[in-house]
Parts: sequence; C-alpha cells; structure tokens
Amino acid sequence: MRNFLWDKPGISHGYHLISWEIICAPLASGGLGIRNIWTMNLALLSKWSWRFCTEKDHLWFIIIQEKFGPHKSDWCPNPTLQTHGHSCWRSIAEAGRKMHATCAIKINSGLHTSFWWDHWIDNSSLEENFHPLFKIASLKNGSVYDIISYSNAGPCWNISFSRELKEEEIPILASLLHKIGDPPPASQLADSISWPHSSKGFTVTPKSLLQVAFCWFRPGLSPLGKII
Repeated sequence: MRNFLWDKPGISHGYHLISWEIICAPLASGGLGIRNIWTMNLALLSKWSWRFCTEKDHLWFIIIQEKFGPHKSDWCPNPTLQTHGHSCWRSIAEAGRKMHATCAIKINSGLHTSFWWDHWIDNSSLEENFHPLFKIASLKNGSVYDIISYSNAGPCWNISFSRELKEEEIPILASLLHKIGDPPPASQLADSISWPHSSKGFTVTPKSLLQVAFCWFRPGLSPLGKII
C-alpha cells in the first residue's frame, strides 16, 4: 500500500512522506480515509475467535475441534505449536488469546469454563497467577463445575492436589480462595461470554477496530483514534 502511494514509475523505493496515522485519518481531517490494515486484520482475526466462542454447533467448528482439539478452554482456542503450516489458524488462535483477556465470562453451571485456564475472575487466568498450585493440581483441565462440591450445606470449593501442600504453599492457596470468593450456586444455565464494548457481541465495525488495537496494546495509537 505504501509503495502504491509513494513509489514512482522507474523508482522502486520512494520516500514515505506522511505517517500512516495521517493517511488513515478521515478526509475531513486531512487524511485519505484509508482503513488501517494492521488493525483491520486484527479485527477480522478477532471476529473468527469470537465465532469460536459462539458457533459450537457449526460444521467449521467441528472440523477445527477434530484437527486442533481438544481445547483447554471452550472460549479460547489452543495455540498452534507447529513450526510450519496452519499459519491462518495460528494467527486466529493468537488473536483469540489476546481478545479473551478482555472478554467477560459469566459463570452459571460452570460446565463450559475452565477453572485454571479461562479468564473468569479478571483479565488473567488462575494458571498464570497461581502457577505453583497449578503444577500440582489434580484436575488441570477441570471446569469450574468440576472444582465445586455440592451438599446440603451449599456449594464449596474442592481443589484437589497430587500431594499435600508444603507450608509455603498454604498462603498461596489462601490467596487463591480469597480471589475467587464463594462458588456460584447450582444452575442449569450455560456459561456465557460477552464483549464488554457491545451487548451484541464482537462485530467488525469502525469502533471495534480501535478497541481491538487497544486490546493488543499497540504503541502510539491515540485514544481518540483516526480509524474509519
């Protein structure tokens, strides 16, 4: 794109005289009104990540599940570890990991949300925040529902480990229990995920382009943005 704008016939490398931020500004602001390709690509990748969360009964999801699954999370695809091939899905999975950290998960039954891997408490996972406990957890891929015991006294957390905790690990467990609070009451409703910037979920719009850019912490992007 920049070569198209600045290169001249017979000259392979022209000088790029104006920054992308100005070029991508609306015409009324002195720009060319060109969409920012970097953020547009992120938004489209994030859209597929959102579809991964919400289209579980579609044929494409079933194929992806067979090829790359089982996934640790119902809300975020596993990263692709192969060093060659699958470049498209690798990019979608990476976009999903970034976007997942900004989405809100509502726990109902707890069946569809991973206790350790999903960001159901804040914008990070318990696996990240309490990795010493995760390493010795018996159910590393267990759902929130799997970690709850239900009785007449009500629900309580039942986090099992492969060995007894060491003395220095007990305060870490106490910190984890404080962070997650009381377990949710029993429910037949499915867990749900939401994009905090829209009640309709994630869609590729001019506004979402800017929001995705902030999710990925792109340096130098103005909060007001000039993306059309």
